[in-house]
Parts: sequence; C-alpha cells; structure tokens
Amino acid sequence: GSGEPLRQYEAMTDIEEASYIVDEIRQLQKDGVALLDIALLYRSNAQSRVLEHALFSAGLAYRVYGGLRFFERQEVKNALAYLRLVANPDDDGAFLRVVNFPTRGIGNRSIEQLQDTAAGRGISLWQAACGNAPGGRSGSSVANFVRLIESLRQACEHLPLPEIVDHVVAQSGLLAHYRGEREGADRIENLNELTNAASAFVAADGPIAQVSEDGEIRAEGVAALTAFLAHASLEAGDNQAAAGADALQLMTVHSAKGLEFHAVFVSGLEEGLFPHENSRNEQDGLEEERRLMYVAITRARRRLYLTHAQTRMLHGQTRY
Repeated sequence: GSGEPLRQYEAMTDIEEASYIVDEIRQLQKDGVALLDIALLYRSNAQSRVLEHALFSAGLAYRVYGGLRFFERQEVKNALAYLRLVANPDDDGAFLRVVNFPTRGIGNRSIEQLQDTAAGRGISLWQAACGNAPGGRSGSSVANFVRLIESLRQACEHLPLPEIVDHVVAQSGLLAHYRGEREGADRIENLNELTNAASAFVAADGPIAQVSEDGEIRAEGVAALTAFLAHASLEAGDNQAAAGADALQLMTVHSAKGLEFHAVFVSGLEEGLFPHENSRNEQDGLEEERRLMYVAITRARRRLYLTHAQTRMLHGQTRY
C-alpha cells in the first residue's frame, strides 16, 4: 500500500534545522510515538554536536548509538583539558590528562614524583612542575610542557574565543598527532566542530566581557574561555539516557545498518556533508554515498524526514 509522503525541510541555518527536528520530535511524542522508535541520522560524527545541543536544551532524552556523545569523545576531552589549563593551570585533572599527550617523553615515574611533591607541599601539579621538575631528560620534557602552556596562555590572552580553541588545538600538537593517525580524519572533524561550538556559544550568549588591568573592557581571553568551559562541562554531564530507557537514537548512517524505526530524520543533506566531500576524490565514492543514502532512507518504517540547511558553521566560519 501507499505510505506517508516523505517530509523535506530546508532551514536557514544548522541551528534552525536542529530546532525544526526538536519540534517535530515533540509532535511525534504527542502522537504517541516512543522516543525509542525515532532515529536521527547524520553522515559524520561531528554533525551530532549541534543536534545534541538542541536536544539537551529541549530536555529530550537521547542516546548516541554505537558511539560517544560529542563532549565524551577522546579528542574533544583532550582539547578541553588543554583549554582548562589555559584558563586555570592549577587544574590537576586537566594536567594529568595531557602532560604526556601527545607523548613528549614524560614517564609515569616523573608524574609520580610531581604528585608526591604536590601532595607533600599542598600545591597543585602545575606548581610542582614549575618549581620542582624531575631531573634528567624527563625533567626537561616537563619544563618544555610548562613553557608550552605558558606560551598558550600568553597567546590566548586577547584572542576571541573561537580563535583560542583553534590556536590551542594546533599549538598543543593535537592536530599534528591526529593527522598522523589512520582514522584521524574523524577526530580532526570533531576538533573543528569544537571551534564551531565556541562560535555558536559566543553568538548565543553574546561576548563575555572582562576588565583588563588598564581598565579596558574586553570580550575575549580567559573570561570567555572560562564561561565556555562551564557550558561544555554542563553539556558533558550525565545526560545520556540509560540503556533501555525511552530515548531518541542518534547515529551515523553507517551505524544504522540493520536497524528500523517508526520515524527517521536524515539531517545535513548538503553537498560536501552528505554526499561527503571526500567522495569526489575516491573511486566509486559517489556510488558509496548513494548506497549510504539508500540505507538511511530504508531505516524508516512509517515516516521519513530529509533536512538540510542553507548555512552551516564550519571551522568557526559560516559556510553557504
């Protein structure tokens, strides 16, 4: 028999696209459809960030199927740890996460020595590293790390928030590290998306002002970074619905193979996103994108939504 006509929506921006999806999900709920029977599909992992933010803000329970939520992804957590050190070098958790990542020759023994010094003198690991770096090659590596964080802090003092994120991701060595990984492209997309998150945060909340020593009011630097990190921490909280709970299913099209849902949203249907920009340079790349689109469309039993946006944030810039 004939099914429902598919529903196609063009939004002005990626944020408006996410807002439309949230409104439609609420309507489906009112019509008696369980969240568990609604899926939100996207081509690449980085696209989930805008959608997750909209769902979080709307108080809708969701799970990322076959993957991690945006702020739980390893590369995002590493970037946030560097940013936390820039905002507050005495953050021991952030220090421990990245003092030897990417690897810079600081072994466990050296870290233990720093921890002993910090505990014995009642100071932070950062203060211990500044004053009592271990001896030998490892000690010079600790000194180099201290210099790196100090240079990042200095450089970021007067930068706008999105540029702080960009600068820290590049200069910390994270970008070069993931470029060298076989599966690094996805991780780099997520790091770029963190810059977009910073841009969106400034756009939504307005610039965060701070008064400098000379009495000037600046909407940049550590004040903006601290506010953004608090926001990221709130969104990274324990929001993922428990297994078996009634929750919306978020996933990449690849992860959706073999699953079916009452209603399916396929988002980000734009040249360069889906079909993915890499498909142009790969043999049979476009054919693979068509196959993926077939998978996406056939996940819906009753209702299918196809959405795209005229503009989207990409690497902190609006792309048309």
